[in-house]
Amino acid sequence: MPAEIIPPIGENHLMHLFDHPEDAEDSAICLDKFPKKMRERLGMCPQRGTGIGWGIYFVEGLHWKKLWMSGMLGFVSSAAFGIVWASCRNDVQGGFAIAACMMVGLTFTIGIVQSAMEPA
Repeated sequence: MPAEIIPPIGENHLMHLFDHPEDAEDSAICLDKFPKKMRERLGMCPQRGTGIGWGIYFVEGLHWKKLWMSGMLGFVSSAAFGIVWASCRNDVQGGFAIAACMMVGLTFTIGIVQSAMEPA
């Protein structure tokens, strides 16, 4: 029995229900939209050893692309600050000392976010 639309339920709707379970209704509207195996149990293919079926799989954790992009943005902004400071004030050492402090702060902030997101 194929699904009417793919994916059967939008990811925004599922995340909203996950974050706010009080908004979920008593009836299983979401479960009714998933295609089901009819008349027999879903089994594995004897040749390939895998079976095709639908399910829900939540992945929690850090979004590494966003984390890398924020680190790159911090690096570029601190390097630009160091260059502007050095050219405006004729003080290369002072400008890049502040830029280095900005990078250290960014590194510690990313480390704190990572340690807060991972289970103990």
